[in-house]
Amino acid sequence: METEPAQVFPHVAKLEPVPVTGGPVTVPAAAVARVYRLAWFMTSSVHPELRLTGPGVTALAQYFAGAGVPAVEAGALLVRFPAAIGLATLNRMTKLGAEPWTHVPSGTTLEVATRPLKGGNESLGGPGFSRFRGTIDDEGGERVWRITEAFPRVSGDVLRHALALSAAAESDHRLVLADVAEAERVYAAFQRDKYPWNPLTRKGAALYLATPHPQTIHVIAQAGFRSLFSSVWPPALVEDLDDDTDD
Repeated sequence: METEPAQVFPHVAKLEPVPVTGGPVTVPAAAVARVYRLAWFMTSSVHPELRLTGPGVTALAQYFAGAGVPAVEAGALLVRFPAAIGLATLNRMTKLGAEPWTHVPSGTTLEVATRPLKGGNESLGGPGFSRFRGTIDDEGGERVWRITEAFPRVSGDVLRHALALSAAAESDHRLVLADVAEAERVYAAFQRDKYPWNPLTRKGAALYLATPHPQTIHVIAQAGFRSLFSSVWPPALVEDLDDDTDD
């Protein structure tokens, strides 16, 4: 069930991003949802908002309408999404695709911020709180986002590693990990007894579902993310994902 888009930036104002050591970290602009997925891995009840600042951005709202809900405030273009659990918001952000970013001038600052739908400490952060800031650029004909700052503090190597896991979760039937050891760790972290109807097997550095199911792949990736990166991005302590939807 979706509700009206909620604001995020007023709730993360005290959580100032800091430079990414070993950055920038480059993400295809069309794959900006991979950054939001990191917050989703912390808690699936999390809300995103995009903010673009720079010359001409306020005239670009039409290109983000549909998948997102654009608004112009204080000279910035904000893109919000209806609040929802499960994969609904993630799917909407993914549907932005590449086309809107072709209209965004190089050098435009893009920031993605997230917060939990309920509760949380807006002064200290915690599960669901994140900010990522950088500039839109062109790289070999592809629009990219170069992330230079983040909250919580994270190194470039760790952020690249986490984003690789996020990208791997875009499959509907397998999760390809960095190596065999990581695959074994994620396999062990996933509560396989909760999904007896869809057995999970490991072959080398990849985990495979017997039947393709995007939601289950995301739950597996979430378990792996929490096992690998909880020291940077703290997960929600109690959460039941069984009622999440794929809408």
